[in-house]
Amino acid sequence: MKKKLRANIANNLLIAVFIAFIALNALNAPVTAFTFSPAYAFTGGGCIETGGGCIETGGKVITGNGTIESKTVDNGAYSNFFKAAPQKPPAYIIELLGRYQNITNAKDNFLILEDNKMLKMYDGRAFFPVLQKNGLEYICIKDADINKNALEFIKIPDASTGAAGANKIYCTFRGRLYHKINYGAEDGGVYKIKPLKSAGDLRKVALSAVPPHETDINMRSDLTDLRKIGGSFIFDIRYAGVNNFMGERFYDSACAFLQKPAAHSLLYADRMLSRHGLGVIVYDAYRPWHVTKMFYEATPDAQKNFVANPTKGSRHNRGTAVDIGLYDLKTGELIDMGSGYDEFSERASPSYAGGTSYGRWHRKLLEYYMNKAGFTVYEDEWWHFDYKLGILKYPILNLTFDNLNF
Repeated sequence: MKKKLRANIANNLLIAVFIAFIALNALNAPVTAFTFSPAYAFTGGGCIETGGGCIETGGKVITGNGTIESKTVDNGAYSNFFKAAPQKPPAYIIELLGRYQNITNAKDNFLILEDNKMLKMYDGRAFFPVLQKNGLEYICIKDADINKNALEFIKIPDASTGAAGANKIYCTFRGRLYHKINYGAEDGGVYKIKPLKSAGDLRKVALSAVPPHETDINMRSDLTDLRKIGGSFIFDIRYAGVNNFMGERFYDSACAFLQKPAAHSLLYADRMLSRHGLGVIVYDAYRPWHVTKMFYEATPDAQKNFVANPTKGSRHNRGTAVDIGLYDLKTGELIDMGSGYDEFSERASPSYAGGTSYGRWHRKLLEYYMNKAGFTVYEDEWWHFDYKLGILKYPILNLTFDNLNF
């Protein structure tokens, strides 16, 4: 009991000191209040009636007797992709979204996400509406006790990122202080790892190694240049430059090859997506085996689920995997899919519950048409698709682009 009391006192003192620090910072950099635009207002579609003992947010959530009907993320829009895509929230809403972690207990954390023009909290078990009271002050409808469910966001200017207007985001909830986790690729940045070895050492070892020998191959290689088959593809081959998770150049040229059936199936998906005014951007396709070995040896163990084991070979090495995203055919702007390409974080998962309705809808749209074309999305990366998984097996290749003779 005494330990718990001391812990509560320490936590309250920590919050008090932190808020005092914020107040001092505010003298030089005032905190900007969030005011919802009419499209995001919770009036009309949802109201707070504390006097009547009932809170409604476009449907009952807490009834008069205090029982809760927690809402899930609405995936109904995914059943009909010929409806308009959800509206993209404004930047000041997107800034609040993400995972918040207790500053003294990492196991105490939750997601703040946007779902059909409403903020929600996801605690790993259920989703709860988050309604704006005033500026950065909100209420999380988690139970009938409104007073203890106050949720206040705090912004502190962050000069360390080098980006104008960047902020560190915190929040207080039920007397505890949380910080928003920064994955290192916010605001369109490129995610970077800390390689375990230098690129020079990795390359030397990888080029001298031999790919695994296999006896169950059932297809002959027939790589096809994606730039020559038509469609509305655009290309940003990340490993042909330094704009990638290792910050090193791995390819001599910005090429993209797939096995012929996979290439034409991708073209089919691209044409279906064009009905929605969208095109496919290609980040990577066929990848020489030695590059996969470099990736694997450079990546820390905790992140190896994002890179293939060279002893088995990657489907990229076989020319049957492609990394893609979406862009707007009219404007040429990339679609925000909820995380950057090659971001080694929870946000990369196709089943990630956070982010925006806009991002989740476009992920599902891409997955839907890729499935129809014979591709399967990789469970940890929304951008990675494998062709005819478990059916076709092409050989592992280690040819550089210059040696493909196209």
